[in-house]
Amino acid sequence: MDSSPHTPPDAPQHPKYTVSIWETIAITAGAVLLVAIGLAGLGVKALNNAFDPRRAQATAQSIANYQIPGGAQGVFGTNLGGGKLAVIGSLRRVQSAAQSPAVQSTVPSEVPSAGAVSTASDRANPANSSVLSSNASSTETVAPAETELFLARIPITEGATDPSSEEDITINNSFFLSGFSFSYQDSSDFQIHSTRVENRVLCGTRVPVTIQTGSLIVAEGSPPIPAVRYQAETRFKEHTFVAIVSALGDRAENLAVQVFDSLGCR
Repeated sequence: MDSSPHTPPDAPQHPKYTVSIWETIAITAGAVLLVAIGLAGLGVKALNNAFDPRRAQATAQSIANYQIPGGAQGVFGTNLGGGKLAVIGSLRRVQSAAQSPAVQSTVPSEVPSAGAVSTASDRANPANSSVLSSNASSTETVAPAETELFLARIPITEGATDPSSEEDITINNSFFLSGFSFSYQDSSDFQIHSTRVENRVLCGTRVPVTIQTGSLIVAEGSPPIPAVRYQAETRFKEHTFVAIVSALGDRAENLAVQVFDSLGCR
C-alpha cells in the first residue's frame, strides 16, 4: 500500500511566480530614492539648524570667549566631525551704509509705507493694497553689521607632530572665506588698499595676524564702506584655532582690534 502523501485531484494549483529583472530594478530604484529623500531631509534639517541664531551662538561660545561692541547674535554654526565652525554678527549696524538707499529700506520711518496708504481705489479693490504692500516690502534691505566674527576649531591630524611647524597650522584663507566675510564672500567687492602683518596674542600665544584694510561695496550702486579684516591661526589643545574678524565703517580698525583682543580660546 502506497503511504506517500498525494494531492487530491481537485486541489487548486499555485503556479510559481518569478520576479523579472525590471521589477528588481524598480524595487532597487525605489529603495535608493527613499534613502535619497531621507538624506535630503536630514540635510535640510541640518542646514536649518546651522542658521539658527541660538545654535550658532552656542557653537561660537563653545569655541571661544569673545566680546562684540553693541551686542551680538549668531549667524551660522555647525559641527563637522570633530571640528566646529561659527559666525557671529554684531547687532549694531553701519551708520554710513544706513544712509544709502541701496543698502537700507527705501521707505522712511516717518512716512507711511505704500502698503499702509489706503485710497478709495484700494478700498474698492483690495488686491491693489496687497500688491503695493508686497512691492514695498521687497525694497527693504538691512544695513550690514559693523562686525562679523568667524571662528573655527579643527582637530590636528596625526601627521602634524611638530608644534613649531608653520606649515602644519597655516590654513588656506579661501578654504573658509573667499571674500571679505561670511556675509560678503564675493572677493571682487572687497578692494584691498593695504596688507600688513602684526604679532598679537591669540590663545595665549603671540602669532602673526594678517591685517587687510580697504573698502567694501555691500550693494550695487551703494558707496564703498571702509573695511578692515583680521585673520590668524594657532594651535590650542590639539586643535587648530582660526579667527577672522571683519569690521566695517569709520571705526572699523578700532572695532577689529577690540574684538580680536577679546578672544579667549576654549
